[in-house]
Amino acid sequence: MDLNKTEKLTEAAHDTVESRLGNGQFFGIIPGTAWKQGLDGLFQQTDEIPYEDLGVPMVKCDIEGHSKSLKIGTINGRDTVLLGRVHTNEEPRHPDLPQSMRIVVGALRDRLDGLLVTNGVGTLHGPVGLERGRLHSLLQTAALDTLGWCFRGHPKQEINVGDLTLVTDVNTISLGAHTPLLGGEFEDALSMPPGNKRGIHRDNDFFFNIARNAITEVQGRCPLATYCFIDGPGFEGPTVKRIFRALGGDIAGMSGQEIWLTTKWDIPFANLGFATNGPFVAHEHEDNAAAGEQGAQKAGRAIEVLAHTWPKKGI
Repeated sequence: MDLNKTEKLTEAAHDTVESRLGNGQFFGIIPGTAWKQGLDGLFQQTDEIPYEDLGVPMVKCDIEGHSKSLKIGTINGRDTVLLGRVHTNEEPRHPDLPQSMRIVVGALRDRLDGLLVTNGVGTLHGPVGLERGRLHSLLQTAALDTLGWCFRGHPKQEINVGDLTLVTDVNTISLGAHTPLLGGEFEDALSMPPGNKRGIHRDNDFFFNIARNAITEVQGRCPLATYCFIDGPGFEGPTVKRIFRALGGDIAGMSGQEIWLTTKWDIPFANLGFATNGPFVAHEHEDNAAAGEQGAQKAGRAIEVLAHTWPKKGI
C-alpha cells in the first residue's frame, strides 16, 4: 500500500472516529497478553467501533485473542479506548498488513492523552547451556552478559517469568518489512534525553517515569528492557536468543511496532511488557496464555495506576 492510499484511508477512518467520539480525550491502551486479561472487570465498555467501519485492511483474519475493533469505555471514571491489535503475524506475507495499525492509531491521533503499548514477551535472561553442564553454563552465561552489558550500556536488570517490565530501547535489526512507516518517513522513537521531544524518552523521560513509577508501585521494582523483535508466528530458536542477549537484548516479542506511530503523531506513550516465558526451555502459545492469566491481576493493577496518574492533554 503506497503512502497516498494509506493517508486517504487514515483520514477517512479519522473522520469516522471524530463523528463517534466527538471532542473527548481518551486514555488509550493496546492490550497484549496478560494486559487484556487484566482489564476484565476493570474496563467498563460503553461503545464499540468495528475496524471494518474504519476501512482497516486485514481485519477478517480471525486470530484468538485479537480484537478487531475500538472498544470505548472507562477505567475508574477515566475515558478509555482499547485498540484491538491487528498483529503482523496474522498474514505475514501480505504487503498491507503493517498499515492496519497505522490507520487505527492515525484515526485516534487527536483523541488520545496517551497510549499504552503492551505486549506479552519472552525474557532472554536466565542460565544458558545447562544441558552441557554447570561449568559450561556459568562460562557461557557470563560471556553473553558481558557482551550484553557492552551493547546495552548498563548491566541487565533481571526479568523473570511473571515480571512486568518497561521497554527503554528496541533492537530494530529484525524489524524489517514489519515497520508501519513508509518510504521517505523517518521517525526516531528511541533517542535518549536530554532534549528529545518525541518517542519513548520524550520530555526528559516525563511519561517514561510515570510508567516506571506505576510498575514499581505494583511490583516493587521496574526492570528496564531492551526489546527485540522476531517475525513470528514461529518462536525464536536458542541460537537467535543467544544472539539477541549478546547484543544487549532483555526480552523478545512479535508486536509493539505501534511505538513508531505514536512518535509520528506526537502521542505520549509507554511500552510495557509482561514476561510469559523463559528463554531456553520449550514453550507453547498455550503456556504463554496461561502465564498471562496468572499475571493478569498484576498487569491490571498497573493499568489502573496509570489510568489515574497519566496526565490529561493540556493539564
